[in-house]
Amino acid sequence: MPDIMKFSTTDLEMMSKTCKTTIVCLAVFFDVIVIVFLYYNNIHFIIHCYNYYWRIGIF
Repeated sequence: MPDIMKFSTTDLEMMSKTCKTTIVCLAVFFDVIVIVFLYYNNIHFIIHCYNYYWRIGIF
């Protein structure tokens, strides 16, 4: 019984790590695509957003 519990716990840890890694990778990938898209389509929009967030105090 303890062996089965240990096995399932290890599986859950592996699954959670895989999920977190996948989510982080997708988020970074998505951010890069959006930034590149905006950069090539409308550089002024990026400058506007940067100034806007800078005024709020995020950056």
